[in-house]
Amino acid sequence: MATATMTLTTNGKNVLAKQLGAVSGGAQILYIEVGTGALTPSASTTALITPLSPRVATINSVTGSALTCDGFWTNSQVNGDITECALWTALTGGTLIASASISPAESKTSSKELTVTATVTLS
Repeated sequence: MATATMTLTTNGKNVLAKQLGAVSGGAQILYIEVGTGALTPSASTTALITPLSPRVATINSVTGSALTCDGFWTNSQVNGDITECALWTALTGGTLIASASISPAESKTSSKELTVTATVTLS
């Protein structure tokens, strides 16, 4: 299992603020994506360097000011050395809310499943 501490993007902060205010343009984090690129997460990140398909739905929980998002891939999905992940508002397109690099890489082969736990803490 890979874990990632996420960096909120500027676009992500804007979407979350709209969600909190219940105004147009707000959206929930519903999907997680992983990749094999050398991402340096920043506020301006808009995509993973080398994303692997598919994005998968997240199982979300909140404890205090921390949102935890779990994603699960079967043995036939996203094979490679997983080094980056991102949280999205949509299955395709959408807004990248937060991203992270995964180190050390999580080696994923067709002989195993993958769970990634991503945590976003508002502070």
